[in-house]
Amino acid sequence: SDEPDEGMDIALTVPQGLIGLSNGRFVSTTDNADGTATSSWRVSYPINNYLVTVNIAPYVPIEERYRGVDGSLDVPLTFWSLPESVASARVMWRQMPRILEVLGRRFGEYPFLDDKFAVAHAPYYGMEHQTLVAYGALFTDNAFGFDELLLHEVAHEWWGNKVTARDWADFWLHEGFATYAEALYVHDTLGEERSLDYLRQQRGRIRNRTPLVQGENLSSAAAYTGDIYFKGAWVLHTLRWLLGDEVFFEALWRFANHPDEPYRLVATADLTTLVAELSGRELAWFWERYLERADLPKWRLSRRADGSGERIELAWDDADFELPLPIRVAGEDQRLEMPGGRGSFHVDAGAVVEVDPDGRILAEPGVR
Repeated sequence: SDEPDEGMDIALTVPQGLIGLSNGRFVSTTDNADGTATSSWRVSYPINNYLVTVNIAPYVPIEERYRGVDGSLDVPLTFWSLPESVASARVMWRQMPRILEVLGRRFGEYPFLDDKFAVAHAPYYGMEHQTLVAYGALFTDNAFGFDELLLHEVAHEWWGNKVTARDWADFWLHEGFATYAEALYVHDTLGEERSLDYLRQQRGRIRNRTPLVQGENLSSAAAYTGDIYFKGAWVLHTLRWLLGDEVFFEALWRFANHPDEPYRLVATADLTTLVAELSGRELAWFWERYLERADLPKWRLSRRADGSGERIELAWDDADFELPLPIRVAGEDQRLEMPGGRGSFHVDAGAVVEVDPDGRILAEPGVR
């Protein structure tokens, strides 16, 4: 719940012939008389202690150049590969400038430019160490054309490293946002339909066994569940449907780029307050249902004769829950407002009515 505001100084002494890497900007290397070498690193940004890392190996550097969101930069991006993986790493690393550009357009420019951007080959799956992300996957792109472990851990440079949860109870602010960044990358590179496909895959991994936010003052182990990733992402996706793209993406941008304290500790309450400010709506019913309860909201549909046609009635399982429903009537997409948790409309007799056919909200049908 605290970070050294002025960063850190780190020195690594390792056997000559190996390369020692750490967070921050490389300062210098000194060869020692005993067959070791000492490298010095300077972290110039606030950094949380769990983001501090040491990597030591016979690394081979692989480099791409990053031109920035507006094309004005020329920044080296370095992947530190083990020698036996250089060929695969070179292919994988070609996607890195594009990943940074897409994420930068959504969340603001990469936040640690004055230090460095690097990823190090590691003997475990991955971790978002600030300016030296750990990568231990298999250099394999998914069906959407990118390495999702790489993108996810890099997204944490914004969501977790620049903006850090003050309490592990709000762990979803790291993992849900980074997971949703994957879907946004698909949206911005392959289009909306493919991003909805990606989100459907994520949705299949939601378990709904514990609330996303389980109180206060939690340990990381107590707060850590799979749902902070996939359900967290879907809460954001549902919020996007509720707010509309303009307000939703303004909220993401503002949450990641506070004008007075860009590198800061946050709580879920900071997000809910910002959303209320931008939308002009108090949404306690939304946050309570999705963050403080494990079960999903449920809707029920009924239809009855109504003159020459039918009356379609939809109701949530809680009258206080007023999330609008995406519906498709005879092939036409509509948004049904649900004041008091209910909504209705008239259709021709036998008209096909679909609820949320594209998957825009996190909910499920109740028992009819």
